Amino acid sequence: SNLDAVANDHRTLQAMLTEREAWWAPIQAQREQERLDGIAAAAGAIHTYLPDWQGKQTQADAARQQRLAASRKALADFASTTPALQAAWETSLTAAARQTAWQSVKPVKATSSSPTISLAVLDGGAVLASAPRTGRDQSTDYSVEFDLTATGLTELTGLAIEAMAHESLPAFGPGLSSNGNFVVTEVDLEWAPAAQPLQFTKQKLGDVQVDYIQKGFDAKLAIDGNPGNQQGWAVGGKEKQPHLARFRLAKPLRISAPGDRLRLKISCRYGAGEYPLGHFAINVTGASDALAHGLPAKILTILNLPPAQRSTDDQAQLEAYFRRNNPEWLNRYFAVAKEERPLPADPQMESLKAALATAEIPIRLDGQVVQLRQDFQQSAEQMKNVRLTAAQDLAWALINNPEFLFNH
Repeated sequence: SNLDAVANDHRTLQAMLTEREAWWAPIQAQREQERLDGIAAAAGAIHTYLPDWQGKQTQADAARQQRLAASRKALADFASTTPALQAAWETSLTAAARQTAWQSVKPVKATSSSPTISLAVLDGGAVLASAPRTGRDQSTDYSVEFDLTATGLTELTGLAIEAMAHESLPAFGPGLSSNGNFVVTEVDLEWAPAAQPLQFTKQKLGDVQVDYIQKGFDAKLAIDGNPGNQQGWAVGGKEKQPHLARFRLAKPLRISAPGDRLRLKISCRYGAGEYPLGHFAINVTGASDALAHGLPAKILTILNLPPAQRSTDDQAQLEAYFRRNNPEWLNRYFAVAKEERPLPADPQMESLKAALATAEIPIRLDGQVVQLRQDFQQSAEQMKNVRLTAAQDLAWALINNPEFLFNH
């Protein structure tokens, strides 16, 4: 009967599982013992190497502390000279250098097309990229949206991308790459009116000027309409320094109402994706000469005050701006930051840890045992209601019987 067939199937599965379990048990026990022996050997190797490792770490940390002290002294020594250097810099500023004022804008949204790169908008408005690793396959398009309400501009003539170093970047930047460089392959600008915030239209960029360009690269390629793999704006040879790319709109953009929104797309698709931008800010201007290097509007306001009338906060802002744009101060600052980072991992200890982690991996169960266990469990569930199962099988057989179908 169907009831007997279900019971027979269940007994057959049980017998097969019992037989396979009996075969597998000694093999599993042997392999588990081998795994435990491997764990003990790997842990023992770490225990044996530990005194040497600790000695190396102590020596390395002592050397690092010496380098750190020397780096901090070098920075302090240079910092003592910055007031005079800053005063000389202020004196050297020409009227032309003060004509174009750049206003910083804080993005309301910043995203990366790369799933491995995250963007964060910092308090001051700069955008900081981060990734779990650096290397290939990080080609990306950054999309940065902002409105110009706070700037008070009624007309936009140009924008600037300010690439900046940062302590969190692998080589301090401005790029996210392992050597600090970046390559911007294309820059696109779009505008949407406040009344239609999702209706963006492209705004042509007519020209670009940069403070520095890597040999063999051409910043004008970044506005040629091709976002792909090409040698656009790169700064190889002058990493760990700020750099400014100024873009002039082909036609000034009238800011018609508060809430008008701009969207800037920055493509970094050079090579195999090794060189995304790491830390940057967006500045805008309505000045007639949008390609001029100029100065930040806040800094210009302070510089136009007689030194005696500058507040403590004014002086601090001016000093911070001067320092972060002074290559020598930056070199010494990041020399300190480098020594403040944790010591690099000891290769031998990392290898021993990896061997232990491998040894700790649980053994894989026999595939046939796993399948039989699943089948037997399913059969056991059926046996709980064997009469219903048999009735279902009988009904199915009747339904598919030609004589049954003919008579009904």
